[in-house]
This record gives sequence, structure tokens and C-alpha cells, in this order.
Amino acid sequence: MLAGETVLSFVFRWLNFAVLIALFVYLFRRHVAPALKAALVARELEFARLQEHKEQLSLQQKQLEQTMAQQALQCQQFTEKIARWRAGYEHEQQLRAQEQALQFERQQKKKAQQDYFRQLNNTQKLVMPQVLQQVHNYFEHEYRHANEQLFMQHMFDYLERGKL
Repeated sequence: MLAGETVLSFVFRWLNFAVLIALFVYLFRRHVAPALKAALVARELEFARLQEHKEQLSLQQKQLEQTMAQQALQCQQFTEKIARWRAGYEHEQQLRAQEQALQFERQQKKKAQQDYFRQLNNTQKLVMPQVLQQVHNYFEHEYRHANEQLFMQHMFDYLERGKL
């Protein structure tokens, strides 16, 4: 190999290398760089969209938390209202039970009075003929020889004074 050949070969090698580098740079700028830029832009848009979606979700979460707090308050209010209604209902039930007990007691007293008066009436019906017979016998014995007018007067006086 000659010395000129070696230099010439060396220059062509560098020249080939430079052409390859230039070709690579051209292809990179022409095809790869726009694709990379488009991918970066798409990624930035996706990131912005995701950030916006994150903000919307954060807002929705805050709204849900507020709604949950309101519902918890309503639930507590309903629970208190139900407790008040239950207490009122139980009070009404107690009043009804007391009223029923009083009504039952009144009915029992009324029945006892009716039974007493019925028994008294029955006793009077049983005893009255005997009493009248005894009164008749008493007056007949007492006034056997007396004036009939006086006998009648005493009998009316006795009957007016009361019952036996």
C-alpha cells in the first residue's frame, strides 16, 4: 500500500462517515424529529387533560364530601325526630293504657254496684212478703180490740216513716 492510498482511503473513510452522519441528521430531522415532537405534544396534551381530569375529580370529591356531610346531618336530624316521635308515641300509649285501666276500673265499680243493687233488690223481694206478714201480724195483734180508724192511721204512719 502506498502512502497516498492510505491518505486517500483515510479521507474517503472520513468523507463516507461525514455523509452518513449528514444522512442520519437529515433523516432524523425529516422523519424522527417531527414524530418525536408530535409524541411530545400529544404527551403534553394528555398530561394537561389528565391534570384537568384530576381537578374535576378533586372538585367532585369535595362535592361528594359536602353531600355526605349534609346527609349525615339529615340522618342525625331524622334520628332525633324519630326518637321524639317514638317518645311521643310511647307517652300516648301510656296515656291510653292508663285511660283503659281507669275505664276498666269504672266498669268494674259499675258492675259491682249493679250486682249490689240487684242483690239488694232480690233480697227485698224475698224479705218483703215476710216483713209485710210480720207487720200485718203485729198490727193485728196490737190493735185487735182497737178502733179500725186508729189502726189504719198507725199503719199509714208506719209506712210513711220508711222501709224495714
